Amino acid sequence: MSESTPGIGRKRAPGALKTRIHRLAVPAAGGDVLSDVVATLMSGGLVVVPTDTAYGIACSAFNTAAVRRVYALKGRRYEKALSVLIAEAALLNLIGVDVPPEASALMGRYWPGPLTLVVKTGPLAVAAANGSPTIAVRVPDHGILQKALQKAAVPIAATSANRSGQKSIVNGAEAIRQFEGHVDLIVDGGRCALGEASSIVDVTHYPFSVLREGAVSKKDLERVLGVA
Repeated sequence: MSESTPGIGRKRAPGALKTRIHRLAVPAAGGDVLSDVVATLMSGGLVVVPTDTAYGIACSAFNTAAVRRVYALKGRRYEKALSVLIAEAALLNLIGVDVPPEASALMGRYWPGPLTLVVKTGPLAVAAANGSPTIAVRVPDHGILQKALQKAAVPIAATSANRSGQKSIVNGAEAIRQFEGHVDLIVDGGRCALGEASSIVDVTHYPFSVLREGAVSKKDLERVLGVA
């Protein structure tokens, strides 16, 4: 990890990076928060933002420099692709290719929501995938993030807001404690509604395989697929 991009928990030199903080519980918070989130993402900045599952570090999926900042901050191995967040299932073809029609049942039931699908990487997702042939995609169920995705009109590359191998952050105070001075913007949305990681299903082959059982149980996933 380079000295120019300190990792989570390390102190930055005074004045090195001024993190803007928005608290959604403040009455004045509104359109200005959304505009700042979108402008930061589009200009190549990093945003720590709440989702329905946990806090994430987010950037434009199409900005290679921003994606590399996320890897450096997270301490993440480059062979591990970032996830991509999209506003709706109809945009999946921007990120993945050869998605089997059987996956539509899962998308119809759990998008937006706590389900991540692993698909074959499409040409536009090369930066976020960092060369990986597959990439994880989700439609999050969180107001500020959904609005940001819709207004930015580009997918967001994201990873859980924690150092690799450590527990995910599920409340705004902890996100501020760990990331102030390390990212451009933090949105404090309080505690995440679910507070549990999304479930992950690999749909690059059939039958599909559940890679992680999270907020959606494996039994429920199999029921939707008609294999329970």
